[in-house]
Amino acid sequence: MEVVNHIIPWDIGEATLITTPIVGVQVTTFDCGGVAICVHVSHTIADGFAGATFIHAWSVASRVGVDEVVRPSFDLASIFHARDTSMFKSPPPQDTRSKIVTKGFIFEKQAISRLGAKVAGLLEYDHQHFNEKFLRVNGTMSGCDPGFYFGGKPPLAVNTSNMVEAPLVRTSQPSRVELVACTIWKPLTDVSQAKHGHSRTSVLCLSLNLRGRTGITTSENSLGNFYIQVPTKFMKTGEMELHDLVNILRNKLRSVTASSRKLSNSDDVCITVMNHLDQDMHDGNIDVHHFTSLCKFPFYETDFGWGKPCWVTTPSASFEVVSMVDTSFGTGVEVKVSLNEVDMKEFECHPDFVEFTP
Repeated sequence: MEVVNHIIPWDIGEATLITTPIVGVQVTTFDCGGVAICVHVSHTIADGFAGATFIHAWSVASRVGVDEVVRPSFDLASIFHARDTSMFKSPPPQDTRSKIVTKGFIFEKQAISRLGAKVAGLLEYDHQHFNEKFLRVNGTMSGCDPGFYFGGKPPLAVNTSNMVEAPLVRTSQPSRVELVACTIWKPLTDVSQAKHGHSRTSVLCLSLNLRGRTGITTSENSLGNFYIQVPTKFMKTGEMELHDLVNILRNKLRSVTASSRKLSNSDDVCITVMNHLDQDMHDGNIDVHHFTSLCKFPFYETDFGWGKPCWVTTPSASFEVVSMVDTSFGTGVEVKVSLNEVDMKEFECHPDFVEFTP
């Protein structure tokens, strides 16, 4: 982690300062001949989809020329006009008195398969028409957020016109992101219970890409921020197993995805997004855990003309967050967990976590 922190343009914790540039790039060369490229894009102007699209287009322009680049669109600005958001409270700042440490962990393909086997046959029926096998369009997953489903590289251009409605069936194997996120969430709830002496309501916040998921027509390559924070909440009342958390998370994601399709204008979208952001964020008796996934974005296909990368990762964070990204072969998940120092000591030795990470 120390090496990664030395090759980023600036401290990631300062990205929201007025004086902070919106984009920073640092190229680092090593004595062995290797090269590291770090791209830092402020969330003020771009979400994960936009950032991945920018990096992909940049690499294509460098390798074969700008004429081959799919032109980005900034039509979101014409749809979502500036508005007064003062009625919505900002989430309270995290406690800065505790030292935040970041540690990396790897969930290999074999570990994820074991996690899948652990919950197999214990998942609820899917009532929201999102069975993976019925959502395949031309061999890829269309209209689905990268990282939530197995199979196929997600298209940068989202098209939902050919979706086929699924019947009521038991869902297939949950995605890598769902399995890994819940495997991390469970120890976090136990750490909280041990710290406070009692169970507390826990919220897992995961971002969901809204491109192609609402009733609003946008360009296939719309850049900017067009996502929703999905807060999945539960209160531990007894022994909670992994499949229980997977069921809760999957049901919430599908519920939000289904309701998003009914949003037909920018006002509805903004109100829904802000209401989701506002839920439970201001209650000091609720634990809120922020997760972000870059899985299934084509970062390992990025080629500036020197070949494809051997490692794609994220840096340390100065706030509590869990980030997930593909391993180099696209079958495992690399996780960066940023927690306060005291909680990290308990978390990283939790038996349910250690069992699946080397």
